[in-house]
Amino acid sequence: MKDKLLGFLGLCRKAGKLTFGFDAVIRKAKEAGDSLVLVTKDFSPRSLRSAKEKLNNFGAQVIILDDVSMDDLCSILKRKTGIVLIEGVNFKKGIRRLLD
Repeated sequence: MKDKLLGFLGLCRKAGKLTFGFDAVIRKAKEAGDSLVLVTKDFSPRSLRSAKEKLNNFGAQVIILDDVSMDDLCSILKRKTGIVLIEGVNFKKGIRRLLD
């Protein structure tokens, strides 16, 4: 499942439907409203708490990925990050289907 998820995130990035990095995710969630945010298992607890507070105000759904680390995301995105926002209705549906 982890490999499929990472592959799908790579596809989202190539399509331009992926925002990553704490500040960029918060900014995009504020603009977009209904958003899907994925957080890695090794994301800072303090940053996670702060992100959840802000994202809940914007109606974003936050999902913690129990088997994906920052290094895993780095291998796909070529940037070290622990938080990503998925844009696009079909991409969100695809991610949710993979996680169920």
